[in-house]
Order: sequence, then C-alpha cells, then structure tokens
Amino acid sequence: MIEMPREQVLSSAPQPAPINQDQLPAGQERPGPTEEESRAAAAAFAKSEENQAAASILGAWSAGMLLHDMIEDAQAKEAEEEEEDPSIAKPRKAESPPPGDSESGE
Repeated sequence: MIEMPREQVLSSAPQPAPINQDQLPAGQERPGPTEEESRAAAAAFAKSEENQAAASILGAWSAGMLLHDMIEDAQAKEAEEEEEDPSIAKPRKAESPPPGDSESGE
C-alpha cells in the first residue's frame, strides 16, 4: 500500500501537559480547546475525496447485496405461500403436446 503524505497542523509553541479531570480542584472545569487544537481536530476529521470515493463504492456494493437478499426473501415467501395453500398458486398455461406427438391413435 502506498501511503500519501498527510497535511498536519503543527504548532511551534510548547504544548501544555494534559490535565486529568481527577487533578482539577473541586468545582473547576477543564479549559476549552485552543484555536490551534480546534483547527487540528477539524483537519483530522476532514473528509477527503479519496475517502468519499471509497465510501461510495462500499455503499453501492452494500446496496447491491441488500437488494439481492431482499429478492431472495421475497421469492422464498412466495414459494412458502404456494406450499401452504395451492389455491394461491399462479395458474399455469395449458401445455400443448410437442409437435409430432398426437394422441389420435393413428
């Protein structure tokens, strides 16, 4: 697999040590994200064209598999109904004998 270089948002400013919620004094909340942290999070979750193409292909394939299963289920239900009640069965066309096979007794 070929890895493409990814654009990263890096800061030259020193990063503060992460704060655990257990280390905060009572009644104090963790400060909100900085502007830089917000941009880094946005870049990490941004959608790329490559990801969109892969998701589209996966979605089309899944839809095809689902449609196939739905058709099989519908056909199986019809077959079960015909087995339970023969009057529901579709009328069949009268079959004509093959040519050259006459029952005239000659």
